[in-house]
Amino acid sequence: MYEKLSLLAQPGPSVSWGENVTLQCRSEIWMDTFHLSKEGSPAPPQHLVLQDTAAPFQANFSFGPVTSDHEGTYRCYGSDSTFPYLLSLPSDPLELRVSDYTVENLIRMGVAGFILAVLGILLFQV
Repeated sequence: MYEKLSLLAQPGPSVSWGENVTLQCRSEIWMDTFHLSKEGSPAPPQHLVLQDTAAPFQANFSFGPVTSDHEGTYRCYGSDSTFPYLLSLPSDPLELRVSDYTVENLIRMGVAGFILAVLGILLFQV
């Protein structure tokens, strides 16, 4: 009965630790209830009921500040509140990635320090 919804991430599907991200679930046809699920999560899907039912039919699920717990694959579904158990087809999966650049930079600095120490030892042995 319902078509597939679209799911987008703003500002994008790759975000840094501590940033905010919004997953936008959108339908081309009238729907007033949207559900967002994360694959593998034991938590029930989040749902939003639109107060403004003018087009575009879109729900914004906001997260932030994000951590590695938010990382994963998301899908959204839509329904009409008069038939809440009749769901649309799921959106295509959206893979949300969260990068912790602080840890990555510490690793890079550690490797650089190790290389400098080795080069220093070799220089003093000559």
